[in-house]
Formats: sequence, structure tokens, C-alpha cells
Amino acid sequence: RHIPHLLAMVGERLTKFDIGWVQYREDTNALLQATFHIVVERFPHLRHFYIGSPCATATWPNDETIKSLSSLARNLSSLSSFRSTEVPITQGALYRLARSKTLTSLSVCLPSYATWAQVHVSLQGERPFENLTSLDLVTTTEAYIAFSAAMKLPQVQTLSLCLSDPSHPNDFATFFTAIRHQFSPAALRNIQILHTQSVDSLTWAWQSQIPPVIHSAYLVPLLGFKHLRSFDLRLRSRYALDIHFYHNMAKSWPDIEELFVAYERGCWHDVVPTIQFLVTFAVHSPKLRHLGLCFDASMWSHPPELLAGYEHGMGAGARDELFGELANKPSTSQLDTLTVGYSNILQPSYVAAFLSRVFPSLSSVETYPSDHFAQYAWSAEWSSVNELLPLFQRSQEDGQRRLSQDTHKRAKKVAPSDSGQSPASTPSAAEQD
Repeated sequence: RHIPHLLAMVGERLTKFDIGWVQYREDTNALLQATFHIVVERFPHLRHFYIGSPCATATWPNDETIKSLSSLARNLSSLSSFRSTEVPITQGALYRLARSKTLTSLSVCLPSYATWAQVHVSLQGERPFENLTSLDLVTTTEAYIAFSAAMKLPQVQTLSLCLSDPSHPNDFATFFTAIRHQFSPAALRNIQILHTQSVDSLTWAWQSQIPPVIHSAYLVPLLGFKHLRSFDLRLRSRYALDIHFYHNMAKSWPDIEELFVAYERGCWHDVVPTIQFLVTFAVHSPKLRHLGLCFDASMWSHPPELLAGYEHGMGAGARDELFGELANKPSTSQLDTLTVGYSNILQPSYVAAFLSRVFPSLSSVETYPSDHFAQYAWSAEWSSVNELLPLFQRSQEDGQRRLSQDTHKRAKKVAPSDSGQSPASTPSAAEQD
């Protein structure tokens, strides 16, 4: 409530204004309207304006507050970044921001009522958001599909979509295709797709009764973004992703550094791949540092010979089956953290041994970051994996060191003499006479 008085004492050279999280009170709308008016009047050269938290929605803003904020967005001509997802702006204000030559970062709640077919008339032929590189939208699935058809944004490098509705299964194929058409594979580097906090997590019982929603085929258009560095998909939905899609993902995104796929509570999987599929990311994602997904690590229900002494004495067929492309070569993966969500597990020691072989730089295995996981069936087992990793990694390093030393010794024994002849073929003094 003191913000309007505080702003009256601030110099006119203010360049950044950040309210942060807004706690609703009876006078919140009136105070914000007064605040927006002062900002426009006193700080015409403001460059950064932030209100609320990213990927958040609210129901308390009234029409006057929305109009007041929209007026601010239309009148501040030097904005470089603008964020307001809890207080929506009008379609007209969004058009005004689209014509800005200085705006590089935008985070807004997309108007669901907008008639985007008129966008070309409103922008008078200008390219929308000419210098925008980061876009964060809180939107419904239907509203985004309409918006993407009206505006092509080939210059955007970072995209975050927070869906405020539990989307219908029939919308997802169109939704992911719309992302591919709106943005350029040459520019887009980071994608994040979530649900807002207002979408309650779907219960396990309810999810188990609905048909699969997000299929592998729906996500295939996103594989066209060949230069992705980060991908984060955590829609609270039901998934039907096959192992071939994960293989294609690893091969399609060679520059990926952070990859998170549906590992949180509220993400239900019809089928999860077994732990061996992680080899694909170790081989084909050389820059990957952080990985989060669900898989089945319960394959070792009894102490197997498969990992006894790591791979010593293991048959070629068993080694190939377990380690695939890494069966006969060391891993060069740089993965640092692995988030396993609700992945199941039975034998922590064998899982730790496998992970240390596939990801030699792995420093941490993380579970779902929530108090809910404390009661989860496999939380203790994954904690054990985290404790065992350093031991197996040291053992791997010692084994590789011994192998290198043995190889060096054998090479010295068979090395030829300086004359190019072996000792056995060197002629004696008598023979020389």
C-alpha cells in the first residue's frame, strides 16, 4: 500500500520497476491503478517492468486494473522487458508491444477473447516483435493455437508456455505443431511447457481411467528444432511415449544441455522405458548436463551376474544387451545431475553401478522435489543410489587406471629396438666376422 507514496519520492531516471508477488487485499486493485498511473507519468523512459510471478494467474484483477496496466504498456515506449501474467493486458496493448523496436523479453497472459485474424491490419504490415528473443505466455491451448497462426516469431530464442486449462486430448497434436510453425529451428534454443499452478494436479485414479493424451507422434514436430539447448515438458497429463521417440530426441538435439520430460507428480505414463535406454543420451547428447525423466530401474529383482565385478567375465551378448552402444567403449558423457521423479527401483547397488558406468561424471541423483516423495515407495532406494555412486565411480576409475597401465606394459614388452630389429634377430659378433 506504500508503493504509490514511495514512487513519488523516486527520481525520474528510474529504469526498472519490479513489484514481484502481489498479495490480494480489498484495496489491491485501487492501489495498482494508482501505481500504474504514477509509473507512466513519472518514468517515461522505464526499460524494465515486472509485476507478479512467471507462470502464475490470478482472478482478482478487475476491468479497471486491466485497462490501467494496458495503458501503461501502450505508453512506455522504451521498454526492453515487460512481465505481467497475473494482471492481463488487452489485445490492443499487446499490439502496441508487438510494434516496439526495443522490447526483447515479454511475459504476459494471452487474451483468450482476441480476434487474432486482424493482426496484420493492426500492425500495418510491420513484423511483430521485431527484436523479441524471449517469450513467456500464460494461455489456454485454444488461445495459443489461434495466436500462433496470426504471428510468426522467427527471432525468438526462448519460449515458455504455461497452460491454464487441462487441455483436451484432441488439441495436443495441433498445439505442438503450432509451436513448430510459429518459431524458427534456426533461432529457438529453449522450450518450456508447463501447466500453471491454478491447474490442480490430476489424481492417479482419475488419470488411469482416461485414454492416453500426449503421444510420441504429437511431439515429433518439436524434433525439428535442431539447435535446442534446453527442453522442459511437464504438463500434468497422461503420456504414451515409446522408446523410439526418446532415441530420436537424443539424436535430434545434439546441443541439448538440459532435458526434462514429464517426471513430476501429475504426469502419468502408460509405459516407461527400462534403464538401459539412458545409454542413448550418454552417446548422442555429449553436452547434456541435467536430465529428468521417468524409467523402470526394477529389472534387477535378484542379484544378477550381469554387473558382478562390473563387466569382468560378462559375456559379449550380455554386455551388448545391457550397455548397447557403450558395450565396447568408455562413456564420455558429462551428465552431472539425474532427476528420476517416481521411477521404480529394486536393487540400488546394481543401479548405481550401471549409472556410474554410463554417466561417469554423475554427481547427484535427485527424486521428485516435494514432501510427497518422503512417503514414496522407492525414496529410500534412490537415496542409497546417491550414496553409492561415488564408490562405484572410484572403482571405475581404478579399473580404467589399471587397464591403462597393463596396456602400457604390454606395449613396452613388444616394442622393437632402436635399429628396427627385434633382440632375437640381432646377429652375434662371430656371425659378423
